[in-house]
Amino acid sequence: MRVQLRSVAIALMILLLNVHNATAHPLRVVCVEAVWCNIASQLGAGVIVTQDLTSRQAIDPHFQQISASQIKRLSEADYVIVNGAGYDDWAARSIHALGKKPSSIIAISALAPEVARRNPHLYNSLDVVARFARQWTSTLMQVLPQNRDRLIANQNLFLKDLSALRDRIAILRKRLQGSRVAESEPVSALLLEDLGLKTMDRRFALAIMHHTEPSPQDVARLEADFQNHDVRVFIVNATVSAPSVDALKVKARHAGIPVIYSAEYPPEKKRWQDWMNDQLSALDQALP
Repeated sequence: MRVQLRSVAIALMILLLNVHNATAHPLRVVCVEAVWCNIASQLGAGVIVTQDLTSRQAIDPHFQQISASQIKRLSEADYVIVNGAGYDDWAARSIHALGKKPSSIIAISALAPEVARRNPHLYNSLDVVARFARQWTSTLMQVLPQNRDRLIANQNLFLKDLSALRDRIAILRKRLQGSRVAESEPVSALLLEDLGLKTMDRRFALAIMHHTEPSPQDVARLEADFQNHDVRVFIVNATVSAPSVDALKVKARHAGIPVIYSAEYPPEKKRWQDWMNDQLSALDQALP
């Protein structure tokens, strides 16, 4: 009888262990953009695994075509993080078609609609990133309450780095506020606003972002700004190439206007906050 009871107990333990192993996988998070996985993985370090759909520097995230492997990743995700604001509609349509629960979809644009209406490059806004950090940590603590202490520690570390970025921006703003700059497209516009910089070529930049040809008047105006030194720096999106932008880079350099580069993804294995610091350093050096 004891042998039988012991056998039953062992069988129950094996069954429970198998159930636990089947359900205790790390939370699977898929981000449409690598930059949001970069931040999400820091906040969920040790308790989630992340995958992004777009991480190659040479790809414009506005104009993607979704693949079968990407759809599979989305279908298997416990949570999906999208930028929103028209930035990744190509993926949003597939997410909707998969029938994902609304509670499993985190749309950054919904956290800051007033910012998203102005510019879709939300990862360049410290305020938006801070909102996401708090919302994402709160979501993870609800789903994984056993990891509450770890998640709070992760959030505190991230917000400490974000606070240091705010301090650096405040210092730079005192020196740079009111300086006039130009962008090949408004990738860094939200960061430039925080620094108090004035972008002089909004119509040209929006045309490039929407893959339309800038008007001759807008091109001529920007060329004149270079010649007259009415802008202090030309910021070019390294992710996208366009003949009109390439020609303007040459004209800017000939006029002695510094050309610096922005991007829509952080370099591989570089944290978002370090990437932001790199952008601030580039502006700091170009605007003495």
